[in-house]
Amino acid sequence: MTATSPLPPFSFNGALAAEVFILGYGYWFAMRRLAPHRPSPTMRSARRGQVIRFVSGLVIMWTVASWPFHDIAEESLFSVHMIEHLVLGYAVPSLLLSGIPRWLAEWLVPRRIMFLF
Repeated sequence: MTATSPLPPFSFNGALAAEVFILGYGYWFAMRRLAPHRPSPTMRSARRGQVIRFVSGLVIMWTVASWPFHDIAEESLFSVHMIEHLVLGYAVPSLLLSGIPRWLAEWLVPRRIMFLF
């Protein structure tokens, strides 16, 4: 009698790893290199809660879009697939955007574009 694993075989997602690395490095670079040049010296580079939210967004994105969650969602359980989409569509963007400090948001998106929305 052979035992089969309930989990699909391990698979590494290089595109996801690159995406998380680029977002994480970009945030670190902004906090360490761009923050000293922010418009007002009284503005903080980022509050602790903002950093926690941004990092949580990256961790949740990595968890939901990688093995085994993603593989189970793609191969067997449609409900897990839909939960994956809900988390990637609602939770992750909310955490990532709320983790961006105001000075960085204003630097990334010019005011003339912000007023359109």
